[in-house]
Amino acid sequence: MTQMYRSGKHELTSAIFAVLVVALLVLASPVSAVDLSASLPANAAVGESVEFKLGLDLKNKENIPIDNIVVDITGPGFTQTCTFQPDGTPVSGCENLVLSVKKNEADFTNSDNRFGKGWNGAANVNTSFGYGYGFGFKQAVNTELVWGITWNTAGRAAGDYNVAYRVRSSSQEAERDFVLKEPKKIKLQGEKKGTLEECRQAIKDGKLKGTIAPYKGDVIVTNTAGKTFDGGVAVYNKYDENISNQILFDSKNANFKPGDTEVKVKVPACLYQIDVYCGDTLESLKEYPKVQYGDRKIKWSHQGIGTYCAVPKKNK
Repeated sequence: MTQMYRSGKHELTSAIFAVLVVALLVLASPVSAVDLSASLPANAAVGESVEFKLGLDLKNKENIPIDNIVVDITGPGFTQTCTFQPDGTPVSGCENLVLSVKKNEADFTNSDNRFGKGWNGAANVNTSFGYGYGFGFKQAVNTELVWGITWNTAGRAAGDYNVAYRVRSSSQEAERDFVLKEPKKIKLQGEKKGTLEECRQAIKDGKLKGTIAPYKGDVIVTNTAGKTFDGGVAVYNKYDENISNQILFDSKNANFKPGDTEVKVKVPACLYQIDVYCGDTLESLKEYPKVQYGDRKIKWSHQGIGTYCAVPKKNK
């Protein structure tokens, strides 16, 4: 009976020991030493410029090579994949994105020589290649990188969007992608309408600009204010250099949405002035300077071919 008891006790001890060994092996198995993070607002309006940050932390002071960073933005009928280098230089697919390096404690560049496992030709040797064994190349090495991205959402549909990213790394003997665990979400809501006062401020801040093609009546308004403004383009015949004598020749109302808005108006076969503005069109300039576009004028130009316009008979 005693022998059976001892035998059973020995088997139980062996079983417990085996479980502990397995547990230790699991705990000692490689884990990623690279921690990726992303922060962005939960909501934004269509047309706004959305700013978010991507972070990379080498948790065990690893020193891995980074080939490039890949950001995926997906939403209603939209997919964009932007690839850029560690120093923020775009490689491909980064239209409407402004890239920057917010923090670079690890001193990565776009031509980094931080070769991975098995490469002994450089001082920055990483024997674990980011698998978490704790073999960093120096105890004093800093480990954090943060990239900033500004996304121009002009032209995007309202709805839910996902932002994911991954870091591509390769060495002489291996390749690996470190991936953000869960994509971040952002909801784009319908466009915001700006007031006339906000339009004035956008002009003052350089967020509402106009381009007028010579002699054609083609206008492009570039809006980076994140809101839609009511406005228009007007063409006035010139009969002399007195603005109050100008007469409206053609005009067109427009909604200056975030991004570029194209407007086309007719122009006369004589000298004229073309104005691009927020708010309502001035049908007459007779009371100038009391009545004028003033600080709601986005752009203007004196153009035309030939001489002043012929004065209408009723004005003679």
